Amino acid sequence: FMQLMWGGTLFWHCIAYFGQMLLVYPGFCYVNSIMLRPEKMYDRIVFVITMLQIVVCFAATAFGIADYHSLLILVHIYQVVIVTAIVVFLVRDAITYKRLKTRNPNSLVYMAFIIFLVTAAIDMVSYDLSVGSQSADNNRIMRVGITIFILSLSVRSINTFLIKMKLANESAVLSKIAYTDPLTGIGNRAAFIRQEEAYEVDIKEGDIKGVLVGMFDLNGLKQVNDNLGHSAGDAFIQGAAEVIKSSFGPDCGWYRTGGDEFIVLMAGTLDETEEKYQNALKAMESAEEAFNATSGLGVPLYIAHGHAYAGTENGMSVVEAERIADSRMYEDKKRSKSARKS
Repeated sequence: FMQLMWGGTLFWHCIAYFGQMLLVYPGFCYVNSIMLRPEKMYDRIVFVITMLQIVVCFAATAFGIADYHSLLILVHIYQVVIVTAIVVFLVRDAITYKRLKTRNPNSLVYMAFIIFLVTAAIDMVSYDLSVGSQSADNNRIMRVGITIFILSLSVRSINTFLIKMKLANESAVLSKIAYTDPLTGIGNRAAFIRQEEAYEVDIKEGDIKGVLVGMFDLNGLKQVNDNLGHSAGDAFIQGAAEVIKSSFGPDCGWYRTGGDEFIVLMAGTLDETEEKYQNALKAMESAEEAFNATSGLGVPLYIAHGHAYAGTENGMSVVEAERIADSRMYEDKKRSKSARKS
């Protein structure tokens, strides 16, 4: 490109020779990176050899031992050695893919590399057999091969990127399915366990002060299922989930951990989480009344609840807080049943 724009000056010839000395190193690194088993050690070895070649050539030129043209034969020998290593890598990888009976994603790279080799060989032989001069353009055919090779690498890279994006999207979808309750759309038990373990680590490392664990259980679900069927029971559960979500807000984590059991996790200090929890309970009572007024199920929704705090302020673990909150929730459930009977 430089020769095309500014002509065949000595300076740009020097730049062209320097580029030739570096030419095969990035190609080797790229080919190594797309192998089934890349070896970074080989990248370092080729880098050292490349630097030694550059130092020797520049030193020989600087001290008048040889000029660039007479040293090109050494550069060509170096390039042949590295290109041979690349060919070995590609052939070895092709054999491995064939043995594994797996589609080889590097087929396009193979074809482009062969074209590059042919064009490079033509230019190298042409130069070495000619007298050569500083004004001659001895790389014009090889530049076509390099362009084709670079384009093929670009196509492969774009294709690899698109495949990774597709896999990432599929992974996100699968993760959402794995950690989402299909009936209510909130987190399931697996999501709760994952977050519970994460909070334990956060508390130990001092990232958060603690977490409030709220346990909830629906009263009347069995009655709805027995009298109105499981479709009505599903609507009852969905209504309860919406009541909990709307009452506690987006700053909390909500999870359905069983048929009629829910858990809320709220990170923060003991005082601030307690205040938020009590305010949320008041909002939940209003939301229950609104649901009962419009559900048409004939069975009032009441969500029994209990909570406990785990953190540095009381030295309690999240698992211990969960157990205490569960016990308090069942006490509230018994009280509510006794109150309805009386």
